[in-house]
Amino acid sequence: MQARCNFCGSALCGQKYKIEHPYSHFDIYECPDCKLLFQNPLPDKKSLLKMYQEDYYTGSSSFSYEDERKAFPAYSKVWKKRVLKLKKNLKTQALKPKILDIGSSFGGLLENALGAGFDPYGIEISDYSRQYSETLLGKGKVFPDLKEASFQDSFFDAVSMIEVIEHLDNPSESLEEVYRILKKGGVFLIQTANMEGLQAKKLKEKYHYFLPGHLYYFSRQNLREKLFKIGFQKIKFFHPVEFGLLPKLQKSKAGFHSCKDYWKWKNIISYHLKSLFHWNDFCLTSSMAVYAWK
Repeated sequence: MQARCNFCGSALCGQKYKIEHPYSHFDIYECPDCKLLFQNPLPDKKSLLKMYQEDYYTGSSSFSYEDERKAFPAYSKVWKKRVLKLKKNLKTQALKPKILDIGSSFGGLLENALGAGFDPYGIEISDYSRQYSETLLGKGKVFPDLKEASFQDSFFDAVSMIEVIEHLDNPSESLEEVYRILKKGGVFLIQTANMEGLQAKKLKEKYHYFLPGHLYYFSRQNLREKLFKIGFQKIKFFHPVEFGLLPKLQKSKAGFHSCKDYWKWKNIISYHLKSLFHWNDFCLTSSMAVYAWK
């Protein structure tokens, strides 16, 4: 089946992996030019919407995500640190900077952003989590679709897209829209997997990031090239994340039930330290966060 690359337009993409996920099987194609990986064929809009309803958060679906409300204080350790780092890296001048979180879920990051002096907005495809976040932030603050929200040009000081870009059916279009609505000097945060990291390359089709709702898979190189092409002026990568190790350890305590659970910190610390070993586009692990300034 022929497929066209969403990033560089190449029509020479071919099958790379066949993924056998519980209750779901799909093919991953690779662009021979920019190395973008993606599902082919892509799910239709109706199927995508169906993925992100209540059972996505309750664990009753084969493809699911945790309900962040159950561990809000622990998650806030990471959200608070992220928000403060974003604010510190703004090059815009605003008394109350505007922030947009794309994939805002139940609004945890946005609530922390509000506490840090931001004017928060969200994009969330799930009716279930969006309706809850509207009770925190109010009507007219959280929208189901980025393009349909029709924000003004240069409206936001900061935009975050944390473990979301891989879920988008048209990431190229979404990145261009973020650039349009971001102010000059504004900062854009992306967190996703780096498929050219040694971790992903060694595990191949067994890499845990190959999931039914993950439609596109990126690398440092193709993401950097795309962001520069769109117009971003400066790009910085962090491995594994930009907020450091301590908030990650504090967040992990949300799932602890006894003192023995602290042994899990050994793996978290080991992975974090391993991620610090990278040179140019070579990385030992496949976790990355990206800052891009307009």
